[in-house]
Amino acid sequence: MIFGMSQIPSSTKALTLDEVLNRLSSRSPWTLLNGAIELRLSGLDFNQVTALVQAINQLSQDMNHHPDVSYGYSNLTVRYQTHDVGGLTDLDFACADRILTLLG
Repeated sequence: MIFGMSQIPSSTKALTLDEVLNRLSSRSPWTLLNGAIELRLSGLDFNQVTALVQAINQLSQDMNHHPDVSYGYSNLTVRYQTHDVGGLTDLDFACADRILTLLG
C-alpha cells in the first residue's frame, strides 16, 4: 500500500514478526536483517546512487522518519527500524513503499 502525505501512519506500535514477514512477502527486494528492514542495491552508477540518496533524504524529511543509509560508488543500502518502539512499524513499511515507488 502506498501512503499519501495525509495518510502517513504513526509509529507507536511495533509489528509482530508474523506481520513483518507477511508485509515483506510483497516488498522484494526488501529483507529482514537484525530487526530492521533493509534494501541493498548494487550495479548502479554513482549518479544513480547519489540521485536516490537525495530522493530518500527528501522523503525522509517529508515523512519525518529517517533511515540508516550507506552508499559507495555503485551500491546503496537503506535500513529502517523505529528505534523508539524497538521494532518495525507501519511507518517503516510506508517509507519502504515510497522507495519502491522511486525505483519504479
